[in-house]
Parts: sequence; structure tokens; C-alpha cells
Amino acid sequence: MLDRRRRFLFELTCLIGLFGYLACAKSPPPPTPEARTAWAHQVLAGMSLEEKVGQMILARSDGTFLNENDPDFKGLLEAVRSGRIGGVVFFQGDPYATAAIANRLQDEARLPLLMASDYEWGAAFRVEGATRFPSAMAVAAGGGEEDAAFQAEVTAREARAMGIHLVLAPVVDLNTNPANSVISRRSFGEDPERVGRLASAFIRRAQEKGILTTLKHFPGH
Repeated sequence: MLDRRRRFLFELTCLIGLFGYLACAKSPPPPTPEARTAWAHQVLAGMSLEEKVGQMILARSDGTFLNENDPDFKGLLEAVRSGRIGGVVFFQGDPYATAAIANRLQDEARLPLLMASDYEWGAAFRVEGATRFPSAMAVAAGGGEEDAAFQAEVTAREARAMGIHLVLAPVVDLNTNPANSVISRRSFGEDPERVGRLASAFIRRAQEKGILTTLKHFPGH
């Protein structure tokens, strides 16, 4: 009986491995940058001015469960289906709902949507249960670029897992105005060289992991 079980498990493992191989073998190679650019120009050429303007608009949504009959969700679906928006900015929520809503909206969209969220101190800045990092000022206290890069890598991995492409970070404002309570510890500091160095480390690592970043706030607070 034990030998039969071992044989069954062995055959099942081989079968899973075979299907995995076939799935990989049939996957088309990723498009080249030239092919992506050509596709973008082709799509733009067939769009109306209204549709092009819509691509520059991102609607707001919380990453929480939304019933199919929820008026807000219906409004999102209608905007996506009609092409009146180019993406969504997610605010407070949880990982599963954020991913579910992002996937559903992508399925309904004629063109791929750009999904964004404000993960300034990591995804936990908006998503309950995600990884939370110290503020930028605390990260800068160590002075190491690797700390900023590590934060970017973890944030990027979690963002991609939830269907997010654009992280609204890092903050590159200089903390030079004591009366400005908006920036404070959200800044890497008052030294332009240090802020630029740490922000660059964050951006490089995030982009390596397939995430777009935002230099904020322009023109500054």
C-alpha cells in the first residue's frame, strides 16, 4: 500500500511538472521595447481626443469589498468600460480586496489600466496587513542607500502582488521650513545631496522590480 502511494505521488509530481513545463513552453516571449512603443502609437492613432484625455484621468477607489450593486462600484465599472478613465488610485483597504477590484476592473477595460497607490512608508501606508517601514526621516538617519533600496524592493513586490503599477513615492521635498507641518518626517532631510541619493536608490530598486515611481511633491510644499 505504501509503495502504491509513493508511486501515485511520484506520477502526480511528474504530471504537475509536465504541465508546468508545457505552460512555460507555450508562453510567448515578452515584447521588445520597440514592439511596445509601436503598439502604443497604433492604439493612440485610433483614439478620439476624449479617449486620450480619459487616459490621463485616474479615479479614486478604496481597496475594500464593493458589492456589485454598490453605486460607487457601478460608477467605476461604467467609467472603465467607456474608456473615460485611464486607471485608478487606491486608498485605504486590504490586500485581497485591492487585488480583486484591480483584477476585475482590468478585465472590464478595453485598454490596460494604470493602477496607483500612495505607498510612501511601504504598502502599509494604505493597505492593512502590508509591510510598514519607518518614515523617510528615520530611513535617512542611517544614511545608507541600501535601506532605501530594501524598502523599495519590498514595497514593489507587494504592490505588484496587488495589481499596482505606480507607487506615489518617494518624497523629495527638503525639510527646510520648520513651519511646514506637511512634510516634516516624510522627507529624507534638509540636505539636497542626501535626499537625492536616497531617493535615487529607492527609484532604481523599485524600477528594477517593475514598479513606476513618483517624485513628489512638485513644485513642493
